[in-house]
Amino acid sequence: MPSTRLLAVSGILAPLFYLIATALTVWFRPEYSLVSDSVSQLANLDEPFAILFILVGAVPVGLLAVVFTYAVWTVLPDNTAMLAGIVLLAHEGFGIIFAFGVFPRSGPSPGIMHIGAGIYAIACGVAARMLLARPLQQLGRFYLPLTMTVAIAVPVLILGVARLSSMPGLYERIAHGLVLGWMAAVAVSILLHPETETETETD
Repeated sequence: MPSTRLLAVSGILAPLFYLIATALTVWFRPEYSLVSDSVSQLANLDEPFAILFILVGAVPVGLLAVVFTYAVWTVLPDNTAMLAGIVLLAHEGFGIIFAFGVFPRSGPSPGIMHIGAGIYAIACGVAARMLLARPLQQLGRFYLPLTMTVAIAVPVLILGVARLSSMPGLYERIAHGLVLGWMAAVAVSILLHPETETETETD
């Protein structure tokens, strides 16, 4: 069985894949605006290099997010709320894969399936963090306010501010940055956690 330490690295790799895919796609699409154009436009099949963002960014990020949930599960105490949070956190990753890999945007409108998968990912992520906020205090007291802040801020930014603003891309990326930054912070804490070292030696 892969060690918890190895699986936790997925939480650090996910932001890197997102940044690399965004940078590469924007490099080939100089007309694209990181501020005024939505993230789904990078995966718009009607636009050039959309497949680059999908295969290098969105799908790997979703897969890494699913793998990351196992690492989180191994270091938290078993209880019903924690297990429900872990399942929902994994489904956030599946939602990302479906929103961009299975039902990517095609044309001027995002499409009902793309929107639905995106909302599903957001809802699962919000519920997961609310359930995991207290258990994550085992890794550090600051994880309760941090996790709750991310849980609340993400839907507000993506479903509220971004839709009402002329800068949807900016606010969507802030929301994505909060999620990916949270993943990286939790991953680093898992890597440094004493119980992780013990489990790795046992494996």
